[in-house]
Amino acid sequence: NKSLELTNDNVAAYIGALEASIINQTSLEDVRRVIIPTRILYGALDPVVIGSNIRAAAKLNEKVTARRLMVGHEVTGQYTKAVAKELTGIVDALSGRS
Repeated sequence: NKSLELTNDNVAAYIGALEASIINQTSLEDVRRVIIPTRILYGALDPVVIGSNIRAAAKLNEKVTARRLMVGHEVTGQYTKAVAKELTGIVDALSGRS
């Protein structure tokens, strides 16, 4: 990256960012160990999240369900209504209002 110059002053922050990057995340493995009911919402239009991986991870743990929404990776604009509707439904179901 020509715009990045690593120095002694910024190398720790750069390494930290790499370690926290999506490549090193363990979220799919973490889903297997979840012990409380968990709903994973993911976007059908999300170029980052692979839906088949989410569904496969959910199948490995009876406490986990996955729901695909017609949204992208960033929840902005028109997508906020779809996510809000789903979250409201979850809250209503948990509180016995559905």
